Amino acid sequence: MIKTIFYNNKKIIIVGTAHISKKSKEKVKETIDLEKPDVVGIELDRKRFQSMMTKENKREIRLKDIFRAKKPGLFLVYYVLQKFQKKIASKFDTTPGEEMMQGVISAQENKSKLLLLDRDAEFTLSKLLKNLTFRDKFRLFFGGFNTRKELGKDFDVNVLLKSVDDEESGDKLNKLLEIFMKRHKTLKRIMIDERDQFMAYGIRQILQQEDVNSIVVVVGAGHVEGMSKEIFNENINVKKLLSYK
Repeated sequence: MIKTIFYNNKKIIIVGTAHISKKSKEKVKETIDLEKPDVVGIELDRKRFQSMMTKENKREIRLKDIFRAKKPGLFLVYYVLQKFQKKIASKFDTTPGEEMMQGVISAQENKSKLLLLDRDAEFTLSKLLKNLTFRDKFRLFFGGFNTRKELGKDFDVNVLLKSVDDEESGDKLNKLLEIFMKRHKTLKRIMIDERDQFMAYGIRQILQQEDVNSIVVVVGAGHVEGMSKEIFNENINVKKLLSYK
């Protein structure tokens, strides 16, 4: 998914990617090589960027590490996410985050400025854990059965993931996200809506520079529509986005 918008006559191209798709990596390279933008923005915070560049994340988090951590709840979330990403990546012979790395490489090759757009991931997950009620957590982990009923008996998530780059799969994927986010409003607000605003604000800030007239933004497909609207939101409160309330 690629969306082009203009803010104060400056061009913004948002490339929506699937983190498990090789085609997304190719799409990122093709778009940046074609546009040769002044700036390339990627959905990473500074810590994740440094970890990716130094390959510090090569060592897997082990279950026993959770009991040694200062924040075991947060560490457990990282552990679950890592296992999930590894399982998905093994099915599709890819590495999560390849499209973000391609964004970094293509920015260097085209002499574009690199902009790290995302809010600190540790803060985001900590805020999520602080705001989720026991009921929210229960529904998050055990609410899949009702979701499957709403999607229909013929729905197969593996088939959907394999065809994630096909336009025909767009409706099913959007329906899945719509059902999930409607059921988990706190998760949507903190993980999607607030980050849409945070990244949109960062884009607007760099576009104020006189020597910047175009930017290619590389984000997960789930952020494209929200960010496209938030770009024009003049009332984004960054202090609130960086608070735990």
